Amino acid sequence: MYAMNVKDLHVIQRLLAGTWSNEGVGRKDGTPYSYNVMPLPQKDAEPLYTGEHRGYILKNFRYTETISFHAGKDVPEGGDIVAIPAAAPNRGFTERQVPEALFYDQIVKFAEGPAAGKEVHIENGAWLYLPYHEIVKGPFPSEGARLPQPEGTPSYAKQISVPHGNSILALGEYNGLFNGAPVIPQGSGLPTEIDVTRFRTKLDNSNDYENPHLPETNDPISPLREAISALNPTSYHHVSFSTRNESRGITGVVTNIPFEERMASASDYEAQYWLFSTDKGSEQFDYMAYFQNITLRLRIEEIDVLFPHVTSNVIKRQTHPY
Repeated sequence: MYAMNVKDLHVIQRLLAGTWSNEGVGRKDGTPYSYNVMPLPQKDAEPLYTGEHRGYILKNFRYTETISFHAGKDVPEGGDIVAIPAAAPNRGFTERQVPEALFYDQIVKFAEGPAAGKEVHIENGAWLYLPYHEIVKGPFPSEGARLPQPEGTPSYAKQISVPHGNSILALGEYNGLFNGAPVIPQGSGLPTEIDVTRFRTKLDNSNDYENPHLPETNDPISPLREAISALNPTSYHHVSFSTRNESRGITGVVTNIPFEERMASASDYEAQYWLFSTDKGSEQFDYMAYFQNITLRLRIEEIDVLFPHVTSNVIKRQTHPY
């Protein structure tokens, strides 16, 4: 692997470089455009209705987030100097794939409830752009002519490491630069194999951690539509990732440590990102909207139930490395 200049990276990675957060990005009441819907195994959870315990609870909340895409001088003093843009060629017989990596670190904290301000999630990983080049004679790094992207191959990958004991490799595409505002799809944070009527109505309990915001529980991506309406983007870049793309014969992978495999195994990952500008004609794309869904398999009454674990947020660039 060898270090690269930020300006040598693909357009999306150049736009990502720096530190982002949702500080100062939110509704008029100060709440962030974010939401998390997540199931947790729990044997003695209250029954949904009368009868047996249901075996899970939901952990739903708004959150704050800081994510730093390292880029040379953007690495904190004393930080790991490896976390800079870098390339790691994969050699074939007549061509090389040259993944261009931009590393990141993410910290998520509760934005509400009894644990407000406390960390709930940490993560690190890399965004990889996957261009192809000619083979240059010899074993050492050398430019080589750029080749067309082979048909049916992904142009992007995302590597994710989560300290729960999960690792994800998702493949994706840069879908282009578009005028206007992105259309945010509908989402769902509830499973389909079991009755979830309880979560479609507001509960009487004012301290209901499972359903603190009814619209977001039913559609965890709805905060993005609120933000898009309020910020009124004029143009945007779009990138999508998935661990499943069988129609093209392309798949990624999710792996779990044994405890997670037994209790709440992650099986699939998908995500969409929009980098958008609010100033027509500007090259500053300083807002990011995203949602991701990690499918979790929980064993409920001898049945494997697939739960969506959906997170969505709108964040803004706070510092730029160049």
